[in-house]
Amino acid sequence: MDRRFPVFLPQFSVQMFEQIEASLARCLPLSEPDWRTFRSCLTRKRFGRRQGLATPGENPACELFVEQGCLRVYCTTDDGLDRNLLFAPEESWISHGLMQASEPHALVGIDAVEDSEVLMIDNAAKERLCTGTPRFERLFRLLAERSLELLQQRLILSMQHTAEGRYLEFKRHYPQLDRRLPQYHVAGYLGISPEFLSKIKKRH
Repeated sequence: MDRRFPVFLPQFSVQMFEQIEASLARCLPLSEPDWRTFRSCLTRKRFGRRQGLATPGENPACELFVEQGCLRVYCTTDDGLDRNLLFAPEESWISHGLMQASEPHALVGIDAVEDSEVLMIDNAAKERLCTGTPRFERLFRLLAERSLELLQQRLILSMQHTAEGRYLEFKRHYPQLDRRLPQYHVAGYLGISPEFLSKIKKRH
């Protein structure tokens, strides 16, 4: 199978709808009619490991919900190295507002670090929802604020802690990912070499 392109998954399970509805309810509960309208705008896609959702130079015009797997938001340094900004495991949202705030856009990308299934709502559908029902405008604003808060916490983490402290905070914030992700991805998030990460992990 050619893994350069996403695989469209038209089937929506009851469990999947319950998963995304519970995530939305933590931001803003929706009425049953509003929820039916929202889910009618969703597209489901599968991305293979290492497959890009947005390459550096793009600004993806959609909101993303991770049903299964894990994505990463990353930037590219001047010397061509990837630096992981955020990970998005199951039940995570990646808001279009996060990408808008991650300047410069040309250096920010998203890809799958595991085989992942993602629910997407494009900006055109989002605008229709917000125009038709003001409650949706508030919902997307809250989702964007949540994404920006994660980015802010990420910045504070990088400035306040030693490399060992950053690793311990990573384990606290992403309790399962340390065992799931390749070590070089975790090291790229912490801003250290994989070799130095190995030394830290031996102490914990």
